[in-house]
Amino acid sequence: PSERSCITVVGKPIVQPHQFFGRTTLLGKIRWAWNKDIPEHLVVIGPRRSGKTSLLNYLKNLLQADFRRPGQPQGWDGWLPRNFQFVLVDFQKEVMWRPDGFRKEVLQQLQTKESSEPPTAEHFADTLKGQIGLKTVILMDEFNVGWERLSEDFWLNMRALGASGNVSFMLASSKNFAELVAKNQSQSSPFFNIFAHTLTLGPFTDSEARELIACSPTPLKEVEWMLQESHGWPALLQLLCDTQLQALETGEQDWQEEGLRRLKGEYYRHLLELPG
Repeated sequence: PSERSCITVVGKPIVQPHQFFGRTTLLGKIRWAWNKDIPEHLVVIGPRRSGKTSLLNYLKNLLQADFRRPGQPQGWDGWLPRNFQFVLVDFQKEVMWRPDGFRKEVLQQLQTKESSEPPTAEHFADTLKGQIGLKTVILMDEFNVGWERLSEDFWLNMRALGASGNVSFMLASSKNFAELVAKNQSQSSPFFNIFAHTLTLGPFTDSEARELIACSPTPLKEVEWMLQESHGWPALLQLLCDTQLQALETGEQDWQEEGLRRLKGEYYRHLLELPG
């Protein structure tokens, strides 16, 4: 990889697949679920800043990537979902809280023929079922927000679509199904019945963390200290790599103290407080 490609991404999800590290076991489970005649539905749960959005971006953009690191896609042994098409829906966007907004976004990403009228549930389902020869996966980020904002009828329609065999879903959420159902007792949960796998994002393995640290334009020091203080969470490793690289550039000596200050900031310290 070029020197620029090894600069760690800090504070936001990765977009380019070559910036994605780790998750080998989890990616292997995704391959197992998708490399079937009818790809299965998946749920990915993990705490805030654990890398859920980065994972979804990686899956969506992998096939179109101009550059991948050697060994990517890790965990897939050379398999690529070449007959797949991916849609990424972010429920943090208010337009996604309306059924017509959701449907329009999906159809636009699939580059289907635009209609002057808002797409109905029937038109939406018929269009997706007509994608012959392609397996469509709808990646839903911040699913817990969409679950709370959209109606029971909407999710019943999604269940019917997911049961048809033409479309698969991958949901990413900081909350598991039990928490979502408990918070929305008014909604029934048949939508959840089509999901067979729940995958959990935890810290990196030791080898995954070391691979991220090693991909640096300048060799980094105090690797064992970074592994210990980050608890293996990729977002925290990225912060420490960034802090040390900046210090090497500017000549600062107290980068470890600055790194710890950043780790304990408002947006990251919850990862340090998690058990294990």
